[in-house]
Amino acid sequence: MSDQTPASTKPSATGPARDSNAPIIVAALYTVGLFIIPFLATLVGLIWAYAARGSAQEDWERSVLTYQIRTFWMSMLYAVIFYVVAFATMGIGLALYLPLVIWYIVRLVKMWIGATRREAIATEQSWLW
Repeated sequence: MSDQTPASTKPSATGPARDSNAPIIVAALYTVGLFIIPFLATLVGLIWAYAARGSAQEDWERSVLTYQIRTFWMSMLYAVIFYVVAFATMGIGLALYLPLVIWYIVRLVKMWIGATRREAIATEQSWLW
């Protein structure tokens, strides 16, 4: 018998290989939050993004996670503004809700592209797209 183990099962000196799927998981949670379980899934995604960003080792991963976190907080701010306007204008401001949904969907698409291609988002600090 030999004490040798195959190279693929040996632990590395730096620890186990880290999987960088957090941006994909967060994008999936945000997508579910838009269509199936409003707010709850998105809130779980936000918490996941904050937790994963602290241990992100790749620049692209940190960029996508930052973009996801900013998307959550900006969507909350925009939603509050739109609801205040809708209330103040007796419902006329509800027409502003459609641009918010379009903005959110565009950002979701950019999240998915960045996460699946493993590329940094060039406009991660943008308030628009």
